Amino acid sequence: MIRFALQQGWALVVPDYQGPDSDLFGADGYVHGVLDGIRAARAFAPAAVDPAAPIGMWGYSGGAQATAIAAQAHSTYAPELPLSGVVLGGVVADLEATMAGFSGGIAGGAVVVGLVGLDRSYPDADVAQYLNETGRAMLAASRADCVPNAAFAYPFLDAAALEAWPGSITNNPELSQVVRRASPLFRPGVPGVPVLLHHAVADEFAPIDSARALAGKYCAAGNPVQLVENPIGEHGTEAMLGMPTALTYLADRFAAAPAANTC
Repeated sequence: MIRFALQQGWALVVPDYQGPDSDLFGADGYVHGVLDGIRAARAFAPAAVDPAAPIGMWGYSGGAQATAIAAQAHSTYAPELPLSGVVLGGVVADLEATMAGFSGGIAGGAVVVGLVGLDRSYPDADVAQYLNETGRAMLAASRADCVPNAAFAYPFLDAAALEAWPGSITNNPELSQVVRRASPLFRPGVPGVPVLLHHAVADEFAPIDSARALAGKYCAAGNPVQLVENPIGEHGTEAMLGMPTALTYLADRFAAAPAANTC
């Protein structure tokens, strides 16, 4: 993706939006990581980025989650940045739905990394209180894991097997409030520029219904939104299958072409 974007002649910023402590799902950090990253690139004299150059934001999966969260904060946090368009592929719009999608599946262990991320990003929530002894042990053992590490370590893990009491993870309004703090669908604000969402209908990790709901939220604000649903493939393949659409969409926004609207 980076190579193809560079081949368009674009200056590219790839932020470490999780920060030095790997705050997975730390939504406020996403805002700073993405938008401050763009500010830094524009201010870096050797890069010679034209201050008038249009800006696009593009992310896939968790990267789309961060992109959406940053785009929703753009008008209040970084209004001086000339944002022209946003592309969200396979977006994790509702983190709770995504964690449910992983639970019980071949990559079910990824749920543990999700819980680690919530615990690290929102220590006031005391995520460990919702876990049984097994869950707390996994939480402690997986603090340095990436998603594949935990997925391989705990295949087909069901989140219910980690619960301190029935429903403490899978049906808990208090924990849901924490998860929603990291979910674009439930966070305030909408992008003030055209948005493309491309998504595989059969996405097993970021359910299509959540992406449709996010598109509806953005549509309600009156901005052009294009939702492209791919009947072929799933979460992994859509990253590549949707790339030509993403590149074309951003090129059109940079050229100030009219944006398609499927609202």
